[in-house]
Amino acid sequence: LRLVKDLPGAKDEKEEKPSIKEYGALLKDGFKFLVSSRFVTLIILGEVVMFSTGPVWWNLILFPLYFSFLVTMVAVSAFRTLVFLPQAVANERSGVLAKRFEPKKWIPLFRLLQFASLVFYLLLAAIVHFFPGIPPGTDPETLEFLSIMIPFTNLSLIEVPVTTVIPVFLMFLAFVSLNLFGGIAGILTQRVMLDVIPNRIRNSMYSLQPTLVMLISMPLIAFFGWFIPFSGGFTWTFIICAFISLVAVLMIRQAFKHPIPKAEAVVKADLEETEEVEEMDIT
Repeated sequence: LRLVKDLPGAKDEKEEKPSIKEYGALLKDGFKFLVSSRFVTLIILGEVVMFSTGPVWWNLILFPLYFSFLVTMVAVSAFRTLVFLPQAVANERSGVLAKRFEPKKWIPLFRLLQFASLVFYLLLAAIVHFFPGIPPGTDPETLEFLSIMIPFTNLSLIEVPVTTVIPVFLMFLAFVSLNLFGGIAGILTQRVMLDVIPNRIRNSMYSLQPTLVMLISMPLIAFFGWFIPFSGGFTWTFIICAFISLVAVLMIRQAFKHPIPKAEAVVKADLEETEEVEEMDIT
């Protein structure tokens, strides 16, 4: 093993911590970069708008939706486990599959199809509209459950009310299948932005985006916290979230109609550094 220091373009490590003034300068440069070109503005703000519905989903919708179809805590926990397992596989496969797609062509489409985007919310709107679920406060003892048993045992893997088997199955398919598209879209986007964001402000830009998501999502959470009880269900909430996602996808699609800027040129390695790297046994 060899310890490699100061790779091409890397700065010498500083012992002293950056000052507040330096942090402020980086933040200022980050905002300047955000409006430096139409491509950067549209693709970053497009993702901000898209991800802004995520906190609404996680904080206001997820568990009430689960319990309206699964009723019991045990069933909800089992369902979440069954969803997470294939999603983990899909996340791993997305890195391999992303190599087959050209970012400019496929990112807008995959953002359209991904989890917590237009297709996802429209599917859920249709599910909750045609399958209203079980009224809150229903005694589980009064319901008939369908049990899926673990093979060769007497243990139940999951118990689903018979009346909600179809919507639960449809939700499972939506959660698992659409998650793959989001993973691929994220990898393709990072592939593009790697050459766009200057190294000096890269970390600040990666911090700025979730901050903007939080700022936009807070009023959305307040609005939907009032709107969901007012509308009497999730159908119109999902439709509004789908519209927000559509706006985000259109912004991302429009971004790729503009020239993609490039960050400063990469500093090439000198002859000595090149020889050292070639001598390493790296696979």
